[in-house]
Parts: sequence; C-alpha cells; structure tokens
Amino acid sequence: MPGSSVREPNDAATATQETHRIGRVPRKHKGYSTQQVRQILDRCGQQVESLRAGNPELTITAAEIRGAEFDQEKGGYRPADVDRALESYEDHFAEVEKNEALRHEGQDAWHDHASALADLVMGRLKRPDGERFRRPARRRTEGYFVGDVDRLCRELLDYFRNSDDVSPAKIRSASFRPATTKHAYDEAQVDAFLERAIQLTQALR
Repeated sequence: MPGSSVREPNDAATATQETHRIGRVPRKHKGYSTQQVRQILDRCGQQVESLRAGNPELTITAAEIRGAEFDQEKGGYRPADVDRALESYEDHFAEVEKNEALRHEGQDAWHDHASALADLVMGRLKRPDGERFRRPARRRTEGYFVGDVDRLCRELLDYFRNSDDVSPAKIRSASFRPATTKHAYDEAQVDAFLERAIQLTQALR
C-alpha cells in the first residue's frame, strides 16, 4: 500500500503456499478441518494480493481471523501451525486497519481509541488477585484456574508499563489449568479480556 510501512506475512499469497508450511496430525488424531483452514487462508492470501495492488479495503478483518474456529477431523491440520499462520495475518491486517484509521480519522481519534482500550485493559489488570474476573455461573462448570490467570495478569501489567515494544506473543502463548467453584474464573470473560489485550498490543505497535 503506498506510503505504508505495513509488514506482510512471509510469502503470503495463496492457501496452497501456506498449507505447504502447515503439518498434519497423525491419521488417528484430530486436527483442524483442512477445508475450513484452506478457505480462510485463501481469503487471507487474496486480501494480501489486493493490498499489494493498492486497494486498502479489507474483506477479512483482524477480528474475524482472531475469532476463527475450526471443526475437528482425523488427520487434519496441526493446530499450532495453523494458529501461527493466522496470527501473522491477524497482525498484518490489524496494522492495515490502524493505518487506514489514522489516514481517515486522524491521529487524535486513534489516540482516543487506544487510550480507551488501555483504560479498559489496565483497569482490569490492576484489580487484586482473585478479583479480576467473575466465577463460573454454575458450581460445577469448569473455568480457568485463578492462580494461572492472575499470574499472567501481573506479568501483563508489568509488561505494558515497562516495555517499549509490546507484542501479543505473551498473551497468545498463555495456558490455564482447569478449575471449578472459587478456584476458577469464567472462561468467556477471561477470553474476551485477552482479546482486548491483544487489540491493545496491536494498537500500540
């Protein structure tokens, strides 16, 4: 895109090129649906080609990629490989979206957007351990182990305060043990928050 410093995913063009770099799970194990993965990778590749041709309009967004889910099938694509490819596209299109917002709405509007996002994320991170998220609605419903989530939140608080170059990698690589009752946070609320935290890292880059 003229005048843009957007970093493209390596060799991103078609689903065929991407899937050469994506492995499959053993035939008796379940991985991501090959058809569904090819469809979204194809859309991503077509979008990159459109951007290269000078058309900044996005037909697939960073949020859509971030929320992508796939059915399971035996011998399917290895989830870690697919996730890695999609994360590259997500960051790429998030940067395109940021540049377009700056061009159309101006620096002040983008600053207001990023500040509101930062207030939301930092406000949650600053809460005391054990009080950052609600508990699962039902007693026996599994959620994320409170200690694991709180540990990540403390790390993110320090990260956002002290890092000059934030990245979503720490958030994406996080994993939490399952728990119930008072030892658990509600999964949906934690997931929604982590999505906002990823958006903040992308806004600050």
